[in-house]
Amino acid sequence: MNIEQDEEEELLLALLLQEEQEPERRRRMWVRQPVLRRQEMGEFRALMAQERENGSAFHNAYRMSPEAFDELTVQLEPALRRQDTNFRLAITPAEKLALTIRYLASGMSQKDVARFFRLGRATVSKAIPEVCQAIWNIIGPIELPPLTEESWLEDAAEFERRWNFPHCLGAIDGKHIAIQKPGLSGSAFYNYKGGCSVLLMAVADADYRFKYVHVGAFGREHDSTVFNRCGFGQRLARSELNLPVAPEGDLPNCFVGDEAFPLRETIMRPYPGRALDEGDDAQQTRRKVYNYRLSRARRVVENAFGILVTKWRIFRQPIIAKTSTVDDIVRASCVLHNFLRRRDGVSNDRRYIEVNDVDHDDRDGNVVPGPWRAHGEAMGLRDAGRLAANTYTRAAASARDKLAEYFVSEQGRLPWQEAVVRRGARE
Repeated sequence: MNIEQDEEEELLLALLLQEEQEPERRRRMWVRQPVLRRQEMGEFRALMAQERENGSAFHNAYRMSPEAFDELTVQLEPALRRQDTNFRLAITPAEKLALTIRYLASGMSQKDVARFFRLGRATVSKAIPEVCQAIWNIIGPIELPPLTEESWLEDAAEFERRWNFPHCLGAIDGKHIAIQKPGLSGSAFYNYKGGCSVLLMAVADADYRFKYVHVGAFGREHDSTVFNRCGFGQRLARSELNLPVAPEGDLPNCFVGDEAFPLRETIMRPYPGRALDEGDDAQQTRRKVYNYRLSRARRVVENAFGILVTKWRIFRQPIIAKTSTVDDIVRASCVLHNFLRRRDGVSNDRRYIEVNDVDHDDRDGNVVPGPWRAHGEAMGLRDAGRLAANTYTRAAASARDKLAEYFVSEQGRLPWQEAVVRRGARE
């Protein structure tokens, strides 16, 4: 027993001597060198500070003025602030907001955002949905307030004043948001255009602002189930939108949409092409004038989507992110769109939407397309296709006919509408 014990002690002593002779191993760094220099070389501390002195450069990079950015920071700070530790300082709310807006505005990858801001990629991928959720939860209720009867009536008055469509509560449309195919998703997100997407449904007011947004439907759902299953369609069917009721005999209060939507008493869509050649000349002219007038009002939502893609280039290619993060990105972008549009004309900032950024009429009533249309469907937003079955009631058809008759009456006609229709203008 003593011999064995002596051998064990000698072996243990030899091991201890070997450890003392071996050079000390360098501890692997837990923060990369570029990240350590974030305070002096990161975009937030270096470049952004310089761009604040040049309003145009700051606006081009962040789509807003420094004052608007600071306003957002103040509102979001309580939700984004984290505790500093003894090992490192937490990323400030302003820096989180800056990298998120830069990501949305530039369309660059999260990897590139991390490189420019001198942050870890995992840090950036965690910060982006965090900021987007904060924008939706805190700024969203301000920029997308609860739907009330008073707000609908204000929107209807503005539609009549600006777009000559009485009793219009909003313009509705749906778009496919292109995304990278999620893992193990099968064909759930595969749309009729041959790519993967989620569906965004929106209602826009007369000033190109979103009144209601719903995102998250699978891209393959382009048939009659989409509209009925989305939040807006369900709330409309259950009469939960607080819509004002038009007096009996008056024109109907309604939304305007394209051929993708069903004709209902509360949703007006164009006459189909075959109906434009049926009946006598007066009937054909009345229907064509109706389609022209509806198109003028409906263009606001098309332009709202167009501006969204133009300003926030994240939508110009498939979004590479988790599907939950995609939903956060879309919601936050719509809120930022409204936030910046509301500031147009109120402050001396550079305008978010200039007059020539959107469709507008010339002196003869012809449509001058906004520059965003030149990109067409090469962008990451595509038309949703048919969203509901084309079946309707007699009451819905009667409501459309009533509007058509009003648009050619002395009270409701526009001086140039017949000339535009005769020229065969297509809007």
